[in-house]
Amino acid sequence: MTKRFFDIILSTIAILISCPLLIPIMIILKLTGEGYIFYKQERIGQNGEPFNLLKFATMFKDSPNMEGGNITGKADPRIFPFGKFLRKYKINELPQIINVFFGDMSVVGRRPTVREHYDFYTQDVKNVISKY
Repeated sequence: MTKRFFDIILSTIAILISCPLLIPIMIILKLTGEGYIFYKQERIGQNGEPFNLLKFATMFKDSPNMEGGNITGKADPRIFPFGKFLRKYKINELPQIINVFFGDMSVVGRRPTVREHYDFYTQDVKNVISKY
């Protein structure tokens, strides 16, 4: 309960402080690339529950079906020019503060994994990581 309280407070402060940065980025993303702002990726959260982790869109929508698949290289041609900047400075990860605000993630704890990795774990490991 205390952890959740601090997640709400910290994420609210982070959203308010980062708004002057987030809004121009959202406008640039809307006007460049393919016109979408957020990339949603299913991750496995607490108690094994799936949720959509948010990131700024930095690649073509159909990237997983293009050459390279789910592996992204440093000079990957599927990344938009502005997306390279966002990735370099990890700005593409900022929308995850929204996930923290809504309780999908926490400021403190493990980073939720993608289903493909989660499914490889034994049930004992899943039981341990699903608690956090």
